[in-house]
Amino acid sequence: MPQTDFILREIEKIGAMLRMLIRRRVEQKDTQDEEQLVEQTIAELFQEIQIDMQEILQLEKKDFATYFTLSKGFNFENLELLADLLYYFSQVTTLSLKNSYGKKALEIYEYINETSKTYSIERENKIKKIGL
Repeated sequence: MPQTDFILREIEKIGAMLRMLIRRRVEQKDTQDEEQLVEQTIAELFQEIQIDMQEILQLEKKDFATYFTLSKGFNFENLELLADLLYYFSQVTTLSLKNSYGKKALEIYEYINETSKTYSIERENKIKKIGL
């Protein structure tokens, strides 16, 4: 059981970190340059939960299960939070990264749709909003 407890704590830690970053994004939106906020968020993701944004952007959809579930301890809720963050990045970054972030958010949403047993109208709306 200690191993299970550790895994659950890690999943909860990831979810709490992602929710905090999303909440901070909304709160600081007016007070800080959004590109700077994206850079700061990416640095915090790596520092706090060892999520390397460059690695995620290069990750193939077929490798999501191995990368996120096995090595990082993500569940579907946390994956959707990560996709939400990537979608936000696609809205406020320069054109060169805009498509990369948007495409990866779309891939994660689609992966969740394909592998999760839950249907989400919100998720479908996010997919339509990205529209790549």
